[in-house]
Amino acid sequence: MHARVGKAAVIALGTAVLCAVVVVLWAGDVHTALGDSDPGRLTGVLFGLVRTTADAAGTVVAGALVFGAFSASS
Repeated sequence: MHARVGKAAVIALGTAVLCAVVVVLWAGDVHTALGDSDPGRLTGVLFGLVRTTADAAGTVVAGALVFGAFSASS
């Protein structure tokens, strides 16, 4: 049995993927601002991906700590 995917879900997924790609590409271009030599396109993109993943993980961990603190007190 296949579930039907709504048009809004497809648009939301496309927007999320586009935003992730833009953030990763912009986050990887810090070497020029720091005055470093160009490490190459692949390294720059992977650096942005790792940095974005680390930021997202930090956000999830901070949210989990706040959620745990408030749910344990009740």
